[in-house]
Amino acid sequence: MLIKPNAARRNFEALGYKIVAFDTGFDWTSIDDADLYLERGSDAYGVQLVNPFEQMLIDTTPLKIYSDYRGKLNLDKYLGGTHPLANFIGLEEFILDELPKLAAISEPTFTFAHVDIPHPPYVFSPDGYLTDPGYWSVPVKGAVDEEHFRSGYIFAVEYINARMLAIVTEILENSPTPPIIIIQGDHGFGEGENFPILNAYYLPGIDPAILYPTISPVNSFRLVFNEYFDGRFPLLPDESFLVTDINTPIPENLPDCVAGR
Repeated sequence: MLIKPNAARRNFEALGYKIVAFDTGFDWTSIDDADLYLERGSDAYGVQLVNPFEQMLIDTTPLKIYSDYRGKLNLDKYLGGTHPLANFIGLEEFILDELPKLAAISEPTFTFAHVDIPHPPYVFSPDGYLTDPGYWSVPVKGAVDEEHFRSGYIFAVEYINARMLAIVTEILENSPTPPIIIIQGDHGFGEGENFPILNAYYLPGIDPAILYPTISPVNSFRLVFNEYFDGRFPLLPDESFLVTDINTPIPENLPDCVAGR
């Protein structure tokens, strides 16, 4: 797999960027060797940035009680629920809660977050969590019928749309330097060769005309490096491939991708 040692990450590291990543629930998309790796079983972002002296101070003062209390609240919030899919809910909520906080980091960072919404199981809705098992009770956490599938998918889209709009707004408001933001789907809707995805960009100071209508993820970071970091990466054909076995590589162009070459 090329996700963990990907070329975009290597380029950002060469440029002095810190790598930030989240536990995604999938080993193959969890960049667990990042400079800052956020997972639900560890301290949240704000606590991870406490230096050893500050942690010693917390541990030897009444702040320790508050810290332990906050930790218990987080555990109860994400793990102590009675919903049968509390673990899945907790992971997704953790990512969405922590993501906007990263804007406070003063160092240049490259952050990767994989949110598994609106992918099944369908448990999210704009008004709360879905408790009807018809949304997830068939194998691989699927809906029991077309009606549950359609409504579950729509509810999930409405939920993640509202959360992401709020998250992006918070990031833009709190970032000392205007950030580059890319929001992409990892695959299209439905079965078979449904390749179209959500592919949204926030590229401050760049002419939006460079984002031609057929651009695909293969060129997203080539464009970013060319426009912001004096890269000289030719754009590749915007082709898509249907993969039935993720463990079997498909033919693809793998040029020497180093920023500035």
